[in-house]
Amino acid sequence: MEKTFQLEIMTPEKQFFKGQAEGLIMPALDGEYGVQPGHEPIVTALEPGTVRYCVKGQWDDVIVGQGFAEVMPDYAILLVSTAERPGEIDKARAERAKAHAEECLRQKQSVQEYHRSKAALARAMARLKRRPNNWIRIREETRCFLMGEEHRVSVYLAGSKGQPWKGNGKNLRK
Repeated sequence: MEKTFQLEIMTPEKQFFKGQAEGLIMPALDGEYGVQPGHEPIVTALEPGTVRYCVKGQWDDVIVGQGFAEVMPDYAILLVSTAERPGEIDKARAERAKAHAEECLRQKQSVQEYHRSKAALARAMARLKRRPNNWIRIREETRCFLMGEEHRVSVYLAGSKGQPWKGNGKNLRK
């Protein structure tokens, strides 16, 4: 089985990333999805947050806006409203956007304006949220039997010194 899959991260302005990836963790509406080569096909909505992908053993982070993801066994395409590297974020501008969105939410407004303000706040929070630099990631593989068939399960665990470990995503395949 292939050890990589084709990954594309696209915004309306540009193709942010295109290349072979070994793993992907993305913020979906119902939690974080972990993707590895051979993943079952899915289409899901993405919420603003951090997308992490692994290329040649090195994990990279990208802050994305809302969008959609299509995952197939040999490729994944993320169509997002915005994508930027953590080092490109203007923290002062993001703080101002957050304060403005919070103020708009406090005011009486139409339902449409309320949802716009909520989306703006989510974008600002995603840009400001930072993962500690001292996080450690472990990929644990094991075998399990499901409906009489043997499957290999890969689980990604992440944590930092003094913090509990938590699972960030998993992939089940034969």
